[in-house]
Amino acid sequence: MLTLAESNHIFQYLQMLAYPVEQHLRQVIQESLCRGELFQGLKRTLAALGANQFRGRTPEEMAM
Repeated sequence: MLTLAESNHIFQYLQMLAYPVEQHLRQVIQESLCRGELFQGLKRTLAALGANQFRGRTPEEMAM
């Protein structure tokens, strides 16, 4: 019987094998990476505009 971790490794391996072949998979991954980079750029811009005062960790701190 496969454990959850072993089945996860198999799934990851199969995705890595399919990556060069499936254009749709590559496109979805690229779009996700671009969204992440855009989000990080937005965070940097907001921090620069706010003199790094956007450092709240809780919703209450962020509301201030």
